Order: sequence, then structure tokens, then C-alpha cells
Amino acid sequence: MSNIWFTADLHLGHALVARTRGFGDDVAEHDRVLAERWDAVVKPQDIVKVLGDLCLTRGRPHASALDWIAERPGTKDLIWGNHDAGHPMHSGAHKAQASYLRVFRSAQQAAVMKVGRDRIHLNHMPFAADHTFVARYPEWRPIDVGQWLVHGHTHSADPGPIGRQIHVGLDAHGLWPVSLKWVVQVMING
Repeated sequence: MSNIWFTADLHLGHALVARTRGFGDDVAEHDRVLAERWDAVVKPQDIVKVLGDLCLTRGRPHASALDWIAERPGTKDLIWGNHDAGHPMHSGAHKAQASYLRVFRSAQQAAVMKVGRDRIHLNHMPFAADHTFVARYPEWRPIDVGQWLVHGHTHSADPGPIGRQIHVGLDAHGLWPVSLKWVVQVMING
């Protein structure tokens, strides 16, 4: 039986994020700890929804991040983040998409999951009212239509919920992936 996991904002190979997460200048250690935590909970038959920001740039960091993902267990689906080269906000996005599909089963702007009677929206971006002071990229944020949204992007330590928004970014979960069971529990306790 497979489990479903969520994660966001891995920022593999990203020195600034590694420093803010307490790894100093040791980006390799940051990426190694993320791998250990992923591998500790995700089984080969599981599904992982990566809600954006795999890494920061194209080129070597991009290729290394895709290799890192390929080595992790589970079937992976990607929701584009603003730092992902394939996000449609980037003029050359179409050129990068094939490289992501080498390791991800799917890569798309947004998705919907049905859990019981609820439809859960998946997006890298939260609604306009979120954990941040400035709602950057308003043109890429989903519209709040009263359904649950699972997201990343904010780097907040607060998992929420804020309204019907649930933050699954690594910074809110001790750098661990989040289970669908946890998301459902948050929805129930809302």
C-alpha cells in the first residue's frame, strides 16, 4: 500500500537557504540531511508531491537537483515553483520542462486531489493572505474559492492552517516531508 507525501522548498544546492536553515556554508550537508529525512519516511511505492522550488537556478545546480530527486524513493509529481526553470513565469520554461520529466511523473502549474468529499488544491503559492508580509507574484497565486489549499513558497515556520491554507514547506516541518494523513488531520481540526 502506498502513502502520499508532500514537500516544498527543497532549494537543493542553494547556499543562502542552507545558511538560514542552520547549515552555515555547508550546502552538501544541507542536501544530505534532506535526503536522509526523505529516505527515512518515503518508501519506493509511495507518491511524493513536490510543491515547487526544487533548486534555485538552471545549469549545474539544476542538473544536480534532478539527479538528487532521481535517487530518492517514491513516484514524484512536481508543482512548479517560482525558482523552478520550468515554471511558466520564465520565458524559456518550455526548454527546461523535458529535463524535469526525466525524473518526475508529472510537472504542472497546479493540481487538485480528491480526499474523501474534499477537493484539495495543490500550488506552490499560497493565496494572497499568507504568512508573508508582501504577496509577491500575485499573478501566479491561486484564487481562494473556499476549498483547501496545500502550498509551499513562504519559508515560514508556521504550518498553519491559515484559513484553509496548509503550508507543507520544509521550514515548517523540521525539514521533513509531510504525510497526507497529517494534512487530513489539519483539515479535520481546521
